[in-house]
Amino acid sequence: MGQAGLPPHDERYDIADEYVDVCYQLWESSWEDDAVIKDRQRGIYADPTKVHDVRHEGRYFSMHGCHLSQPSLQRTPVLYQADGSLLVVSSR
Repeated sequence: MGQAGLPPHDERYDIADEYVDVCYQLWESSWEDDAVIKDRQRGIYADPTKVHDVRHEGRYFSMHGCHLSQPSLQRTPVLYQADGSLLVVSSR
């Protein structure tokens, strides 16, 4: 999006690799397991000391912030990649 054309094949895979690395950082490092406390009496959903910003300065992406929602029970989703006729499943 917003590019004059498609990057070369190998660069597209480099971009995708970096994007997935950023996603993994957010999924795995942003929220501690016990960050969600759901305390209605005090009006506190999560302990802010247990939600952490992730910093990434890469070749294709720069970001500073935390994941916007608590992790799922599995924490890191299973990823599917269709690569030609090969299907790769990754849960890292």
